[in-house]
Amino acid sequence: MIPYFAQALLLALLPQAAGPQQAPQAQLGAASATATTPAPSEPKVVRGEQIDPRLISAGVVETLEEMMERERLNPGPTEGNRKARNGAAGVWIIPSRGASEHPHSGNFYATNKWGDTSMGISFGRAVDLDGAWFAGQSSSGSWTSGIQAVGYRSGQEVTRTSWFEEIGAEPAWFAMDLDDIDRVVILARPVQGGAGWYAMDDLTFSPANAVDGQVVIDFEDCNYRKKLTGSGHGGLVWETGTGEFKQEIKAIHPPQVPPGLLEEGTVDSGNQQATYGGGGTLPNMGQSFTSTKLGDTGANAIPPDTCGTVGPDHFVVVVNSNISIYQKTDGTRVSSMSLTNFLGSGVGDPRAVFDPDSQRYIVMATNFSNRLYFAVSTSDDATGSWYKFNVNIVQGSDSGTWPDYPTLGVDADGIYSAAYMVGNSSMSIFAIDKAPLVAASPSTGTMTAFRSLNYDGAIQPCVTHGYPGGEYIISRKNSNQLRLRYITGPMTAPTMTLLGAITVQSNSEPPDAPALGSNTALDTVGTRLMNAVYRNGSIWTAHCIGVSGRAASRWYEVDAAGMSITQYGTIQDSTLHYFFPTITVNAAGDVIMGFSASSANMYASAYYTGRKASDPSGQMAPPASSKDGAGAYNNTDGYGRNRWGDYSLCSVDPVDDLTMWTVQEYARPNNNWGTWVTELSYDAPCGATNYCVTTANSIGSGAIISSGGSTSVSANDMVLIAYGLPLNQPGIFFYGPNQTQTPFGNGNLCVGGGINRLPVVFSSSWGDTFHNLDITSPPQASGQILDGSTWNFQFWYRDPLGGGAFFNLTDGLSATFCP
Repeated sequence: MIPYFAQALLLALLPQAAGPQQAPQAQLGAASATATTPAPSEPKVVRGEQIDPRLISAGVVETLEEMMERERLNPGPTEGNRKARNGAAGVWIIPSRGASEHPHSGNFYATNKWGDTSMGISFGRAVDLDGAWFAGQSSSGSWTSGIQAVGYRSGQEVTRTSWFEEIGAEPAWFAMDLDDIDRVVILARPVQGGAGWYAMDDLTFSPANAVDGQVVIDFEDCNYRKKLTGSGHGGLVWETGTGEFKQEIKAIHPPQVPPGLLEEGTVDSGNQQATYGGGGTLPNMGQSFTSTKLGDTGANAIPPDTCGTVGPDHFVVVVNSNISIYQKTDGTRVSSMSLTNFLGSGVGDPRAVFDPDSQRYIVMATNFSNRLYFAVSTSDDATGSWYKFNVNIVQGSDSGTWPDYPTLGVDADGIYSAAYMVGNSSMSIFAIDKAPLVAASPSTGTMTAFRSLNYDGAIQPCVTHGYPGGEYIISRKNSNQLRLRYITGPMTAPTMTLLGAITVQSNSEPPDAPALGSNTALDTVGTRLMNAVYRNGSIWTAHCIGVSGRAASRWYEVDAAGMSITQYGTIQDSTLHYFFPTITVNAAGDVIMGFSASSANMYASAYYTGRKASDPSGQMAPPASSKDGAGAYNNTDGYGRNRWGDYSLCSVDPVDDLTMWTVQEYARPNNNWGTWVTELSYDAPCGATNYCVTTANSIGSGAIISSGGSTSVSANDMVLIAYGLPLNQPGIFFYGPNQTQTPFGNGNLCVGGGINRLPVVFSSSWGDTFHNLDITSPPQASGQILDGSTWNFQFWYRDPLGGGAFFNLTDGLSATFCP
């Protein structure tokens, strides 16, 4: 009788409605193998050369706090004043509150804005200038190394001091002792870009030939940000600066190539529009925020070599030469430092990946001399500790060379890098045993080199999801072939197998990319592969090619076991250039790409595209902008190349293995580069989350609904669970398409729309119960659960001792179902 009552009560009181809207089934696109090459009859097997452990530095574990303290004491170089000044002369100014650091007295002092190295002050009469207190302004890397005072009378130089070099964090008295002058010019030695900063306080002088009447300009009657130049402050003329300012930026060389090498390739043949198609599904944009830009500490070079990866809580960005850590929920930057202070040496060509197996961040860079530098986080928290080491790789047949354009990949067994060894016209691959690096007490494992490999522009080890038994490494062999290698353990003595070549659609060198306001087209650096990802038997990779006189982005899905192309496509446009592409794939087989885009009528911008696993083969969505360019970009190196790139990265969020992220470069105002992080996803991630509010019952604070198993339709293993229930009482799990929160009985009804009731169950003597949800057998046709659909679940139960209506409900559970 009670079970009947329970069912009748729900029938009578729960709202009835038509069945829920069902998610349409995605149309499956047929995969097409477009080109194959038989595997070589006798694959070449290579045993590597173990690197002498004496060439590997001692490893060290450092906390982020320790590295940030080093940054505070010895800040990395910045671009200084180039961005903000944009050619303007320096001025005398009271710094802002945040920029004020070293006053001698009170709170205020003057500084030479822009770091101008020649700043004058006119007194309007003859004075005896006693001196002033000087200190460094901003970080120590910006402090001038010396100051000299030059005295003038009636427009003629009459005297000058020796160089005063006591510039530091604490103000020091500079005794000028310049008598009978009417003007002084403060000269400063430049320290970066023709600029050198200082703080000046308590400028002290007396009218010439006067017994008393000393004047001290202490600036305490000023406010923060007061511009002294042109103000007449203190009855003086604070002049505009006349120092020579050099607008120079350090240029990182482009990827090197063997002497005399011209990359192969002719203009693409075939129907390029057919390979693009535009029939893919564009992912939804989530979080989207600014990241590292030119002028941040250490980020003083062109190009940025944009790279970054997502982890559970943070997004880590590395550029030349800065590492910054951001909260991925809102883009707040929680840490920024030079790579010099992070890795312990001046480095460039940085890379970063998140290892899906060990749940660790990995960062790598080179000193462009003889070493690779590595940092591995000791947990999945980028703001925690890092284990760091470096290794001299220029040995054996690579003696006398130096590494360029090193790449980075990882699998369950190892960490992998490859570089062009400049001077040898060949490349080398390096494999590191990962297990000791991710142990509770980390140490550096065996490192193996595979040297004297053919030059392929860039050799890309995969970021490997799952365990295919080894690490796949892919490169562009020539204009119509990819080269595939495979490294297997044990990692103390790994073996590399050259699997052979895979034929692809012929491709050619891309042209440089014009951009609005750029006097020289942006350097696209050629056809080398940009990154590689392995998942579920496929390798995904991308590179830039030339199509009809424009730069375009080509992508491939490679069947690793079959040595064939599963599908490929070319992202191109009739007017826009697309370059520096990167690609990744999630657990559902959905794909995103990120890249730069520009044209003669559009500033260089950050773009993205993507496809769902169910989209037609070879199709990506029409690209979209994640961040529009905001200014012209003109930053040529000594050879006249307008340096952009040299790469970018996409990565998969380890929290759900479905959401994807990309970091891309874009042009900022005043010839600056910036980087931009974007979150991309398809539909809602599958899984279950609680919502609504439970209410107290006769045994406690209220009953809760949860689940076990998964929300996979094919697995069909979801278990509905309720706990915190009155003992040995009947109840019913039910579900519907909508959410609500309406008072009902002694609790809240959290499910709306057409209600689907499941069989009656009883709570145990522990106050819990469960039901195995059978997706193949819904209570009614309108309750059919499909891939991609979201349903809301709740549990109704009897509570005889609860008073009131004598029944209650749990909170709600919203579940999105996956394939």
